[in-house]
Amino acid sequence: MPIITISKSSALRAAWHKELLASNLSAQLDDGSLIEFPPALLQLTRDYLNRKRLVANSDERNRHIDELIRDHVQNEHGDPEVAILACTLEYSPFTAIAALKSLRGDNQENPSYTRYLRCLVVASSIAPRYVSIPEAQVAQYLLQIRLGYADPLQIFHNMIATLSTIPNSQMLPAEYINRLLAFCQIPQSYQLYLHMLQNQCRFASLYRSVSWVHEYLSNQQCQLAREVLEGQIPDLQLWASWKPDEAMLQKWETYNFTPQHLARLRPIFHLEGPDLTRTGNPTFKDCGPACFQTVAVEPADVALIQRLQQLLLQAMEIGPEAISLLSRLCIESTATDNSLTFAETIIRIADPECCTAAIVLVNSLTPTASVSARMMTLSSTLLTLQRHPALREVFASRIIDIVVPTMEAAQESYKTHLFGSTNDTLSYKIQAYGRAIRYAPWLNEFVSAEFLAGLDRFPPEDVFQGIMSRLQVPQSESVEKALKDYLLATLGGTGTEEEIASLKVAVDGEQEFWITHQDVERNRILGIIRKLAYMKDMEFLHACRLQILVEDVVLLRDLLGLIERDSHVSCIDMLRILARRIELPMVVHDVWISLMMLMLNQRADDLLVWSCDNLTVQDWFRFVTDMRVVFNGRPDQMAALANLGMSLQRLTWWQQLQTEYLVGVEYLDRLQRRQNGGIASMKWLYLQEIPNVTALLSTIVGRKTLGYDPQWILSFFDSSPSSITTLCSCLAAHDESSPQGLYGIRTILERFYMHEGWPDSATQAYMLAWRRSKDLTEGDKNAITLLAELMGIKPSLNPHGLNVIKNKMLREYDRVIELAREVEGLRLQLDRKDSTRTNSLAKRIGMQGTRPYIDPDIPEALSDAIECVGTKEYELCFPLAHLQGHDRKVRGIGSDLFPILTVRVILNGVERTHGFCVHLVPHETVHEPGKGLQVQLKQQMNHTYWRPKSNAHRKPTSRLCTASFNLFTHALAQRLHRHFLLGGVTLKSVYDLTNETIRRPGSQCTACGDELTGLWKPTICTKDGCIKEMSQSGLLVRAYGLLIDAPVLDFLLCCLYAAAKDNSGLQLLSTDCPYEKSRLITILDSFPRLQADDTMTPFDLLNKIRLGNYLSHEREQVLAWMSKWFRGCMLSAPQGKRLSIMSDVDQFLLYNSTPECEKAFESYNTNSASSGSARLAPLPRTGDVVFHGSQTSRMWKVLTEGLRNMSNTRYMAHGAVNGPGIYLADEPSTSFSYSGTLNNTWSKSAFSNKKILLGCELIKDDPLATLPPGTKKPPAGTHIVTDESRVLVRYVFICPSGYSMPPVRHIETGMRSTFASLRSGAAL
Repeated sequence: MPIITISKSSALRAAWHKELLASNLSAQLDDGSLIEFPPALLQLTRDYLNRKRLVANSDERNRHIDELIRDHVQNEHGDPEVAILACTLEYSPFTAIAALKSLRGDNQENPSYTRYLRCLVVASSIAPRYVSIPEAQVAQYLLQIRLGYADPLQIFHNMIATLSTIPNSQMLPAEYINRLLAFCQIPQSYQLYLHMLQNQCRFASLYRSVSWVHEYLSNQQCQLAREVLEGQIPDLQLWASWKPDEAMLQKWETYNFTPQHLARLRPIFHLEGPDLTRTGNPTFKDCGPACFQTVAVEPADVALIQRLQQLLLQAMEIGPEAISLLSRLCIESTATDNSLTFAETIIRIADPECCTAAIVLVNSLTPTASVSARMMTLSSTLLTLQRHPALREVFASRIIDIVVPTMEAAQESYKTHLFGSTNDTLSYKIQAYGRAIRYAPWLNEFVSAEFLAGLDRFPPEDVFQGIMSRLQVPQSESVEKALKDYLLATLGGTGTEEEIASLKVAVDGEQEFWITHQDVERNRILGIIRKLAYMKDMEFLHACRLQILVEDVVLLRDLLGLIERDSHVSCIDMLRILARRIELPMVVHDVWISLMMLMLNQRADDLLVWSCDNLTVQDWFRFVTDMRVVFNGRPDQMAALANLGMSLQRLTWWQQLQTEYLVGVEYLDRLQRRQNGGIASMKWLYLQEIPNVTALLSTIVGRKTLGYDPQWILSFFDSSPSSITTLCSCLAAHDESSPQGLYGIRTILERFYMHEGWPDSATQAYMLAWRRSKDLTEGDKNAITLLAELMGIKPSLNPHGLNVIKNKMLREYDRVIELAREVEGLRLQLDRKDSTRTNSLAKRIGMQGTRPYIDPDIPEALSDAIECVGTKEYELCFPLAHLQGHDRKVRGIGSDLFPILTVRVILNGVERTHGFCVHLVPHETVHEPGKGLQVQLKQQMNHTYWRPKSNAHRKPTSRLCTASFNLFTHALAQRLHRHFLLGGVTLKSVYDLTNETIRRPGSQCTACGDELTGLWKPTICTKDGCIKEMSQSGLLVRAYGLLIDAPVLDFLLCCLYAAAKDNSGLQLLSTDCPYEKSRLITILDSFPRLQADDTMTPFDLLNKIRLGNYLSHEREQVLAWMSKWFRGCMLSAPQGKRLSIMSDVDQFLLYNSTPECEKAFESYNTNSASSGSARLAPLPRTGDVVFHGSQTSRMWKVLTEGLRNMSNTRYMAHGAVNGPGIYLADEPSTSFSYSGTLNNTWSKSAFSNKKILLGCELIKDDPLATLPPGTKKPPAGTHIVTDESRVLVRYVFICPSGYSMPPVRHIETGMRSTFASLRSGAAL
């Protein structure tokens, strides 16, 4: 802002008012963008007061300032806060503090908390002695809470930590902070949050949420923080006195209790909670009588409660079964010493099965338990007791006493109820109980031999199951009596061995009893068929019975459930089974085909429609095919199918759909399901309810070509019949349209879909224009009318739409001009390689060839590349079309939007006036409706040349002519500047220098011109002067290597974050880091999310990082500092250089490391190559593929300094078992085991919990060379490198933490190819 200097004080006062109003600081204060007060306004205030010759800190000066502020507010309608801030430094200290406090609005009913807090932040930047840095930080926290930032309780926690460093605050007293926080409902938020944790029994989280207040309550130095805590956290003293067993709480909270267990154990959890009686006890269990009302123990002793808690921890280690046992014995009932000992005994067995059995036995073996319940319990647990002697010892005495009486009581009941009841469950229970006793050898020695003999007379299991299955269906009286007599003699225990044998013979001799399961199933399916409501034909039923007796049992089992369900679905499934057997081929009896037809006819009214609405495409065509297979060649049955709606015409149509249009049908089905939430009805298609549907199907399957992307028109598909009819009619109308009409339809749809900013009003006008065209036929106009109806857009003239069309046409004209530039650039490139063939080709395609050589100052060989544009002014053109993608990015050119580089020079004979400017074309194109390209051409005519001889002591830094620098144009401008200073500049020398810069932009230090080795990206050397010179250039130039690839910046921020989080005491960040670690972490967390986006330029990414006023300046400072140290070039690996076998791994490629590392590596490589043969010139070799893994906190240092030998220093991470050096491995899996995980990443990073592996290039050492002192021969597959110049990092792999690395043989070839490309300069 300019500082006005006027002699008279009154004029200066008026200027002060004017500047203050024009500064727009009030609006900035409202939106939060005002962080630092403009120094120029502060100086203007001081100049005015000094002009008045008022003594500093005097009452007169204070009164004059008050009058000045009052005048500004009342007469100039200015902002009082801005005026007070402008005068803060000129007040006496006491008055300044009073003025700032007056902004607080203590006497106002609705004070502006936000505006006052922002004033404090600004005041801190003006006068920290009035508003300290901690107070400003507290104001920032309060602002975040007031503005509704996420996680207000964590912000409150951070604010209390800062308040603890402030003994007293005049600007932010406790009562003001409490009033503001109460307004923001912080006490209610805390109360709700803590209440939620208590209700959820998350006492570990609850304790962590309140335990932090202890350090502030116990510290007398934290009076202000304590007062705020007392005002904001409900029941503060309750939480302050709570001191639970945190380890126990954590185990409870992390354990996966079932909801039932959680409800039953809630009283135990509360015992370890806070003292609800508020008597100051550490936990609720220490509260005497009150705690025993929550958990009943006898006697009321805290020791029993502690024993119960420990027993719960043991039960948790076993599982839910043990927890259920503990709950049953000690929580649902009063916990006593005996019950706890009993539970401990069973839990000590540490077997879930034992715990389950114990629960069953405890619940059932009670005096009041029924005989049936006892039998079921013993049947299910005797086998468990057999397997677990320890459990058997606990229950054996009780079981031995009841096992025989229980069987006897059950048999007595069985004798009474067998003939009089239809409930036969007792038979199953006695049979199972007897088998369980016989399978428990430990129990047999405690019962009599006579009892065991009675159990041996129980029927075999298969015989028993056969009898019970037979009794489930009605039988003749003789059969039923024989079966039940046999059961009474065996299970009831009434028969002798002879009687049972006789009864068994009678049962086996009964002709109507089928003992096998197959016979039971045959009888069951016949019964089901008989029960069908529409089964009226007795002769057909008899035929079914005869076939069932001889039918394959597999088919009977398949049909049994389907006939029993008798539904639409079961009919279709039954049809599928019959068709599959016919196709195998297998014999299918006519009985089943007739039954199938009978079931179908029963559903003649709705089966076809139901199938269209509910079957998927695949199931529908399988249904139709099955119909054809099952009923083919049967005229009577085909006629019956016609009654179902399956006429011959429809069958033919369905056959055509399946053979010719299946892909289209499936597409339409998917489309409908996506539109209707998974529901699709194809009735309109299958039943031919809509005309011209073949036009739609032919379009989908590609048999009908439209001349444009068919998805454009198919996207208007809607499942409503009217919409489908319009779509089909529109597609059919294409066949009646002329080529001109089809072109019109294509352009309408193309502009509707492909052009951004193309509103419906433009489509309306565009459609009307085409429909009124005299070149269209009636068929064309009909097609466009149907298209308009389909799109839901009515053709009409709309001024807004016409204006859009006009502007779009102008932009397309501009684009044609740009394409012409690109074609010209390509022609120039081809002309350099073969001028004759290029001219011949240009002539053949009707394009102007080489223009005639005219200007004598332009070398003839360069006549195509140089054009005279004025008196001794020339434009040199350099096509960049041969550079694409990563080739542009690593050179600093950036976007593919710049196809041509132009260099303008003026060489008018006087060297002092010689100059140049550099542009990437098209540059600074501004589109204005109605003017189009004119704006760009006008700008191109007004060039401002940089004249090095006139600016010998300074260089171009951030801008040249009309264009801002990017990294490449900055590097080229520096080279041209040095070249012009040397003198003797010619057009050819400028042309050659520019060409060399395009080819090798990183071959020289950008600042001093010293040679650099093996670099792609332009950069500087390590001289102090070069570093200082680069720091004066724009941030877009300095940080280009960080901004060109968003995921790479994300990763570098992760490395920086991990280094800042490291607490090992190592110097992992350089001493010139602009911020302390804690502050740096906060700044890194404020960066926006960085997502991969090929359309985003470095300028776009920088603007995104700058977006938002909070810490934007600090983020820029961090980027500037990072660019100083990270001078390499790293990008996401391009498609051709990604290792395809590691497709789910993020892969970054280091095109070059720091200049020093590259130079040392190249030097070692060249020297080692030359030592191999004295007769041949040294050829640098491609190094071997090796890998390195390290901690994430070291990655920033590795990427900025290269791999270093840190053995036997405090930076050593994994020791040096085989001697000092850099440890590398041939197999990636070996190094991956040493890789650290990105556990600590900045808040919005995409790489959280990923592991980092470095892929490196290693120049092998002489195998005959002696090992360095203290170094052992490394194990096979590993390398110990003591010479750091032998190894360079080339790949960075960011892998999921559990990733399984491929063997090196699968990736070595690809990595070697990349190493060779990087060295040769081949396009990537």
